[in-house]
Amino acid sequence: MAPVVAAAPQVLVDESTRLANSTVARIVKASKGGSLSDPTIKKQCVEKLQKINGELKGRIADADALAAHEAMKSGITGALGCDHTKLISVLCTRTKAALQRTRQAYRKAYDKDLAKEVASETSGVLGSNYGKMMSYALDGPEEYVADLIHAACHGMGC
Repeated sequence: MAPVVAAAPQVLVDESTRLANSTVARIVKASKGGSLSDPTIKKQCVEKLQKINGELKGRIADADALAAHEAMKSGITGALGCDHTKLISVLCTRTKAALQRTRQAYRKAYDKDLAKEVASETSGVLGSNYGKMMSYALDGPEEYVADLIHAACHGMGC
C-alpha cells in the first residue's frame, strides 16, 4: 500500500492542475467574451479554485490519516508495533494546519484521537520523549503551550 500513498501527492497535483485549468476555462467561456481581468470573473475563478483547494486538502488529510493508521498497525509483528519511519514521514512533513486536518480525518475515519494513538504507539521502544514529540506536533496551540508550562513547572518541583 505504501506505493499508492507515495504516488498520491503527484496524483493530487495532476488533478489539481486539471481541475484548475478546466474550471478557469469554463468560467471564462461562460462569461461570453469576458477575460480574467474582469473583477467578477476573477472573483468567480478564485472562489471556485478555493473550493477545489479545500477539497484537495481534505483528500490529503484522508490519505495521511490512512497512512498514519497503517504505520501504527504495521510493525514487526503486523498487528502490533509501529512502522516509525512511515509515521515520521506522515507526521513530520506537514504543516500544523495540515496536521490538524489529518487529526480530524483520523477521528472521522477511526473514531479515535490521533495524538493519543501516536503517544500510545510510540511510548515503548523509543522512549516517552519520542511519543511526546509526535503528540506535540498534533496538538493545538493551546494544548502545546499548556504542556510546555506543565513540563517547565514539573522540573521546578511544582
